[in-house]
Amino acid sequence: MDETSPLKDILYHRIDEITENRIHQYIAKNNFSELIQQIFYDNFTNVKRLGSDYDENIILLSESLTHYLLTEMLIPSQRKITIKNIDVDIVIPNSKELESNSGSSIILYFAKTNKIDIINNRLNELKKIQSNNQNIWVIGKNDLPIPNRIYSIIKNENSFENLFNDLKNLVIEKKYSKLNIFKTKA
Repeated sequence: MDETSPLKDILYHRIDEITENRIHQYIAKNNFSELIQQIFYDNFTNVKRLGSDYDENIILLSESLTHYLLTEMLIPSQRKITIKNIDVDIVIPNSKELESNSGSSIILYFAKTNKIDIINNRLNELKKIQSNNQNIWVIGKNDLPIPNRIYSIIKNENSFENLFNDLKNLVIEKKYSKLNIFKTKA
């Protein structure tokens, strides 16, 4: 039986409050800014109450939310997998495509630390399976001095909410799936 996670409980409690139907409406209208505000940013107080490593928990919450929204948007992905002995947070569309055509695959890396040396070591590992820095997207607490595309939890022009517009555009560009089969009713 799965252990319950306080972060997962926080996330799904908020999702239940907003309702899946309302979430689908936000997705259909590309209103990721308001959606992420309500599910993610408005939940920071609840995460802080956990009392453990706040920064890491925020990144873990962003990872869980990303996985949930990828599922709701019907974007093909694999989460928490190992490719050539390298742990991957999320790969889009899948590990098979990454191995056969890395140019059309994206790795999402959730930096659970702000230590640039640890982040660079992790990116060097990921480059062994995805050589294009622009195809390793990093989600972290702050903007980072790295050559990769970065989505910062701190609101700015590279904010976390922009990740979902970029993912939706990627699906259209790469034709991973047909957007007309969203679970959403427009």
